[in-house]
Amino acid sequence: METQVVLSSLQVIRGFGISREQLRRWRERGLSQIDKGKWDLSEIVKFRDGLLGKAGDTLREARVRRETANAEKAELSVSEKKGTLIQRGQALQWLCSHIAMAKNGFQGLPARLAPVLFQKEEAEIREALRLEIHRILQNLSTPARSKKF
Repeated sequence: METQVVLSSLQVIRGFGISREQLRRWRERGLSQIDKGKWDLSEIVKFRDGLLGKAGDTLREARVRRETANAEKAELSVSEKKGTLIQRGQALQWLCSHIAMAKNGFQGLPARLAPVLFQKEEAEIREALRLEIHRILQNLSTPARSKKF
């Protein structure tokens, strides 16, 4: 069985290097007294370690977030200097224009092919459709047709 070590408020303040105000805040945050002005050393240590652990975790997490943000910022800066950074607005504009090109190409298939395919054999129809779809997809993937960032 552990022997209880009882400290006075003054011993706690001096021993832990805290102010009277800090001891009062610890009490408000849940540190219990044995009696008025009497404190259990083991309870104080557990309470303080709990506070330091929580603050340490928070500080550690904040440092990790800061270091991660700094690394990401540096990567973005390097990408920008290399000319490999693509702005979000430009990427969205490029994507939307390609979606519109695909949509227009495929929606225009019936009007373009109906007169050509009229009274053709099934094999000829399949080949004409394959070629037209290939043309649409080729237009989407040709660098000359797409805007450069």
